[in-house]
Amino acid sequence: MQKPEILTTDEFNRQLFRPHGRVAFAREGQVLVCEAIGPFNKELVEAVVGVTANLIAEMTQHGKWGAIIEIRKSALASSEVLAAYTAYLQQLVAAGVASCVTAMVIAHDVEGCLLMQQHFVKAYADAGLLLAVFENVGDAKTWVASQLA
Repeated sequence: MQKPEILTTDEFNRQLFRPHGRVAFAREGQVLVCEAIGPFNKELVEAVVGVTANLIAEMTQHGKWGAIIEIRKSALASSEVLAAYTAYLQQLVAAGVASCVTAMVIAHDVEGCLLMQQHFVKAYADAGLLLAVFENVGDAKTWVASQLA
């Protein structure tokens, strides 16, 4: 099996202020697997928008798709970051290209896991999207696969 191409926010060129945090994206069939290492700032959200545009367009052309977002190290993000992320999700919904289902993995040892989990769930709900939160990737993959079947 060919190793999937991985895109990261490292390639995003921001002139004024660099993104804090990092997100790596890999496509596994109709599932977008994201590894997000926080804490996060607004510039990282801008980088995500730029890096994923073509990938999301391609996945949408092949039918419904899902996402698994694994947060590592820190889940911390300011209210400004959450607002920008919510607006991004709303734009995806308005354009008809949002994921059908999203699983977020936040282990208990991730900084801010209990505090931030509710904020991420709210961001997705405010965009009209379903987000389920898991403690491990295996459970998240099983759930996403069952939702896409």
